[in-house]
Amino acid sequence: MLDTTGISGWRDRLPMPTTLIWAEDTVRSTRELAEILRDACPQWRTDVLPRGGHMAALTRPAEMAARLQAALA
Repeated sequence: MLDTTGISGWRDRLPMPTTLIWAEDTVRSTRELAEILRDACPQWRTDVLPRGGHMAALTRPAEMAARLQAALA
């Protein structure tokens, strides 16, 4: 990946409100990145599924759909 945008660049370029959704039991690298973004962008909403793994949209589609609909409402 060649993108060198820092966290503040993402924070400033993404629409508000932004919602970050991940599963608590996702792979460590994804969870750590999500936690870094959550801590660096406190104005973003965060939503953590209790289960779902790395591919929560595939393993928990109904839960993800409900959370995405709520984020877009």
